[in-house]
Amino acid sequence: MKRHLLKSHITISDYAKRKRVYPASVYDAIRAGKIKPDFIGQSKVKMIDLKKYGSFKFQNHNPDKETLTKWFERKGRPKN
Repeated sequence: MKRHLLKSHITISDYAKRKRVYPASVYDAIRAGKIKPDFIGQSKVKMIDLKKYGSFKFQNHNPDKETLTKWFERKGRPKN
């Protein structure tokens, strides 16, 4: 995990990787109002607070975790 302004906050892509779901699933949860990201720093980067949403469970898990891990490795880190 990279160093951020607040230690309890991580980017959406890092949160998705930690939860082992696609970033689209995290964005869907944000649109549904289940997760409310914080806007951190002067550039107003959307970040997820692990203290609030660290135990959040996604309903649709990908059963093939190896494919998901390979997808993250192939895609790399998206630019914010």
